[in-house]
Parts: sequence; structure tokens; C-alpha cells
Amino acid sequence: LTVPTVTVFSLFGYYHGMQEGRLELRNCQMEDFLNIAAHDIRSPLNVVAEAVDIVLSGMQGPLNEGQEKFLRMAGGQSTVITELLDELLDIQRMAVGRYRLELVPVDLNDLVRKAMAEMEALFAKKGIQPGFSSGLSQGSKLRIDDFRMRQVLRNLLNNAVRYSPANAKIRVEVHARRRGVEISVFNEGPHIPEDKLLRIFDKFVQASMRDKKLGAGLGLTICKDIVKLHGGKIWAENVLPAGVSFHVVLPERLADKGNGTEYGPAERGGYPLAAGMR
Repeated sequence: LTVPTVTVFSLFGYYHGMQEGRLELRNCQMEDFLNIAAHDIRSPLNVVAEAVDIVLSGMQGPLNEGQEKFLRMAGGQSTVITELLDELLDIQRMAVGRYRLELVPVDLNDLVRKAMAEMEALFAKKGIQPGFSSGLSQGSKLRIDDFRMRQVLRNLLNNAVRYSPANAKIRVEVHARRRGVEISVFNEGPHIPEDKLLRIFDKFVQASMRDKKLGAGLGLTICKDIVKLHGGKIWAENVLPAGVSFHVVLPERLADKGNGTEYGPAERGGYPLAAGMR
């Protein structure tokens, strides 16, 4: 007894389609669950944060030093939980392919300055001395997602602050490379064990490798995924005598401000460099 080949392939295609449909349904259900959970958790967190801010403002009367210290700790932890929710949602969206980039020509020097300005309060709290240098010409642009790349930089800077000793220096450098642009973030914190350098960007690895100050270890995973979506690379290196550097290389999807020409991928040979980036 033989079964027509077309019937076998039809049944296989039907089964495969059903499996894909179930997987898509599970992914949608998981995303819906995370969105609802995040909303339900954020609502009371916002109330807690508002209440803490009101008490800290002195509207309810003066506070002693101990009371203020513990209230600031409570407010800080509510922020940490909110950030963790955002990270979990980002991870899920990337896993199911629902994470999209909005690519526009962006001045990379301006982007780094904005990201560092957003971290000023964190720098000041620990006495960090930030520095920035760039080898890119003024007006040179990279075609990237502005918001997401600032998210990458904020995560790397936050990581640098977290591990740096008080009053340390953190440095950001931007340089043109032969086939791309490199952003480097240097800190003066402890070295990462050599066997962990390749795994530092995996989910939850960060939380288990250093100390309890870290949280869930999703920030660097998100950095890796965003950089990969841009077609780039990210890695970490130990710096002698002390410190760690994180490096991001992005391909040359560039726009030249001088003539308004936007560059996309060539059929062969990657992306041409715009004026001022050679």
C-alpha cells in the first residue's frame, strides 16, 4: 500500500503549520501576560514612588537622617523593579521577533553626550569623573536607532558606575574603524574572570558572577541583542592594571551631513564610509 507523495507533503505542511501556529500563540500569550503583569505591578509601584517623593520633600514634616536614608533606599528599589520589568519585556519581544529598530541618521557624538548627560545624577552620587573623546568628524552620522543605542550606552555606563570605586574615572571613546565605528566604555572596577568574559552577555550570568548589587543580569543581554539587530558586535576586555572595557562596533550605515546622501548596504563589500569617517 503506497501513499501519494503529494499527500505526505501536504500532511507534513499542515502539521508544520499547526506547530508554528501554536508556537506563535504561546509567544503572543506570553507577551500579553508580561504586558498585563508589568502594568499591574507598575501601578502600585508608581504610588509607592509618589508617596516616597512626597515624604522626602518635607511636605509631611521634617525627617531625621536615618528616615531619609531608608526612604531613599525604598525609592531607589522601586526604580530598580520598574527597570527590571522593562528589561523582561524587551527580552521577550526580542525572543519572538517583535523588536523593531527605527533607523535614522544620528550624530554619534551627540548621542554619547546625551546618554552621559542622562547619567549625571548617578555619576554625582558616587563621585564619578566621566570623560568623553571622539575621533569622528563633526557632523558625521550613523544610521541607527537613536533610542535603542542610547539604551545600550546607558546600560554600559550604569554597569561601569556600579563596579567602579567611589571617585573613579569612567571614559567613553568613539573611533572610526575600517569597516565600522567603535564605541568603548572604560571603567576602573575589578576584572571579570577570564572564563566569564564570553558569557557576560548571556541572560542571568551577570547576577551569579559578581556581587548581589547587580540585579537580574539582563542589561548586558539587551545590549547584545540591540547591537546584533544593528548588525554589530559587542564584547568586554580586562584592562591592566585594573578595570574593564566594553566595546561596541557598528557597521557603516552612514549619512553624510554635507550632501545629505544616505548610504545603505552595497551589493558587495558592506557599507561605504561617509565623508569625515575614513
